[in-house]
Amino acid sequence: MIKPKHSVLNLECWPMPKKRGGCLCLNLNENMFITPEKIKGIISELNLFEINQYPEYDRLTLLIAKYSGVKSPNVLLTNGADQAIELVLRTFNRKKRVLMILPTFSYYQHVCAVEGISIKKIFFNKRFDFPLNQILKNIQKDIDGVLLCNPSNPLSTAIQPNEIIQIIRKAKKCGCFVVVDEVYFEFHKSSLQKEIRGFNNLIIIRSFSKGHGLAGLRLGYIISDKENISQFKKVRGPWDVNGFSVAFVLGMIHNKEWLSFLPDMNKIKKELILLLQKKKWKVLDSHTNFLTFQVPDAEVFVHYMKKHRVLVCNLSSYPDSNGILKNYIRMGIPNKQDKDRIIGLLAKYDLFG
Repeated sequence: MIKPKHSVLNLECWPMPKKRGGCLCLNLNENMFITPEKIKGIISELNLFEINQYPEYDRLTLLIAKYSGVKSPNVLLTNGADQAIELVLRTFNRKKRVLMILPTFSYYQHVCAVEGISIKKIFFNKRFDFPLNQILKNIQKDIDGVLLCNPSNPLSTAIQPNEIIQIIRKAKKCGCFVVVDEVYFEFHKSSLQKEIRGFNNLIIIRSFSKGHGLAGLRLGYIISDKENISQFKKVRGPWDVNGFSVAFVLGMIHNKEWLSFLPDMNKIKKELILLLQKKKWKVLDSHTNFLTFQVPDAEVFVHYMKKHRVLVCNLSSYPDSNGILKNYIRMGIPNKQDKDRIIGLLAKYDLFG
């Protein structure tokens, strides 16, 4: 074997989903409301000759800029939000140290490990209060930047805009960037996109995986100051975003009906929250397409659901959770066709499954 660099040698592979066929998959926060008919409708109208050529990004970049309320030079397409995270941490890692509020999306830590970046860790408490004062105190010139997931995966909770602005302002004084991961923007409807005009240290990450239900296309984007975007372009490959994804989203982004499912999803989410609260289970305040809630025994609950061909995520051993997620479950919101099935399983559940 050729010996890899030290930061990779003892790293574990990122876990990939396997053998999910035949199950209702509510374990990876995928959008259950985008129908095959919608997808087929877009595909039938694609100019497939574009797949035969290297992709051009200008048209889609302009449309995403309009969708986001910013200018085209402030947007960069990426191969999913994951590549956006990689670009930030590869481009602005002079001091090799970042600040994170944990638990958070664990791919941040994975990329830091690959790049040899150390993490200044700040933790949520058992009440899941956002630790603003601790964060502000720890933003110093010895770090490159701060990574915020808003709304949070795995918690589903949101940070108040005024709290994020306080962080951005303090970080700017210290020469640090602030990443705000807004991949759940379509559900939360709150964004700091307008703040890029006043803060050149703000980097917003979004994706078409969650709200638009296109996780398999691997299309994300960065919104930031145009000078930051120009630096990211040097690090991103010339054709990292594939032509099919570009062609599909060009066809989809004009479709005003694509996000019409949101009222139905919110209604189902409220029904599920009421049912879980009726069972006296703690439910975190969700601003996403999933719920995070505590059950008496997470292992038993996951087994019970899997026995009925439903996959959910046990968060008990989630990385850097300091034990506050013991017996917590993360479960995606089912669509109208599957809602009664999930409600029935939850209503019948007891400790013995």
